[in-house]
Amino acid sequence: MAESLRMDREKLRIAYVTRGKADDPGNWSGIVRHIKDGLIDAGHEVHVIDGIPAVVPLHSKLRGRFVRLVSGKTYAYDRDIGVSKHFAREVEKRLAALNVDCMVSPVLPTPAYLRTQLPIAIWDDGPFHCLREIYPQYDDVAADSLRQGDYLDGLSVQKCSVLGFASRWAADDAIQYHHADPEKVLVLPFGSNCPSPYRDEDEVVGVFEGKPHRPFKLLFVGIDWQRKGGAQTLEIHQDLRRRGVDAQLTIVGCNPFSGPLPEGVICLGRLNKGVPEQAARLQQCFRDAHIFIMPTKAECFGVVYAEAAAHALPSIGTRVGGVADAVVEGETGWLFDLNASPAQYGDLLASLAANPSKLREASIRAFRHQQRELNWGRSIDKLVSALRSKIPSLKRR
Repeated sequence: MAESLRMDREKLRIAYVTRGKADDPGNWSGIVRHIKDGLIDAGHEVHVIDGIPAVVPLHSKLRGRFVRLVSGKTYAYDRDIGVSKHFAREVEKRLAALNVDCMVSPVLPTPAYLRTQLPIAIWDDGPFHCLREIYPQYDDVAADSLRQGDYLDGLSVQKCSVLGFASRWAADDAIQYHHADPEKVLVLPFGSNCPSPYRDEDEVVGVFEGKPHRPFKLLFVGIDWQRKGGAQTLEIHQDLRRRGVDAQLTIVGCNPFSGPLPEGVICLGRLNKGVPEQAARLQQCFRDAHIFIMPTKAECFGVVYAEAAAHALPSIGTRVGGVADAVVEGETGWLFDLNASPAQYGDLLASLAANPSKLREASIRAFRHQQRELNWGRSIDKLVSALRSKIPSLKRR
């Protein structure tokens, strides 16, 4: 028992391997940086391996050109075996200079061709197979790239000691499609990339009670207007106004309008979290809103749902991909089928607008769930705990 407790307290020396820059707030919407910072905040020694140039070997270039010529479709060099091998050799050079216990990467294909005895953990939003099943952009990707992408993931699944995924949907895909060992698969929800402005539930209630209930404010945050369900969100907003609900929709992340804005719509365009003034503007949008809405058509998880919950906003989402792990049906928000009509959304939203007490309870539940489950600290602890059991050197120290 004492030995187990000692190992639980001992810090790990971790090689953190990622493509792009680990500190770039724009790298995968900040997820890469938050995983790194979470490991450091938990007291571990983190050695970053990043910024490796993307090199496409000659044979991969020729293969890509041939595939494009024959199929007329896109060749995905980020899923190319030759590119993956080159990346692995560069990582090996940097690993050789480090004294570490294990390796962590936020991208599943990273360890595919890596030659190391270190225990490896990945923490991704889903295998390539489940991504291409729901994201429409993969319809234009050549079959050869799809095969290589699945092959790289399969190699990585077998090589990793810990497989962390943001949702049960993604974890099940790894088990069923790649035959991953269920014992090493973890569901690790992503946390919020925006800090919560509230200390506790009492403060949440106080802010809610002081917030005007008219107009009824909806918030949409998304860069990809079509995939994130922006057009449908606008239809839902218009349905509410036709019902006589004084509804206001704030759009952040994009500007889909070429002319005057529809009545009751505010469009702020893209706000950069790396710029303090813009980050504060975004946080104010969350604080002012009554409910977050993003009826996305394809989503592996949806960190923005966790950000909404951190601001005590219940969410409206869709039953697609891993959204059900970000929005708990009936607890932190409500989920609709992909073919749900604006009127179906409108029925729920109109009832919430007319019933502030119901909305207040949903807001409290969303905040409570984010504090307990949808936060980086909790998932980091689970990841590290699983990694510890895979590191023989801990017992020898």
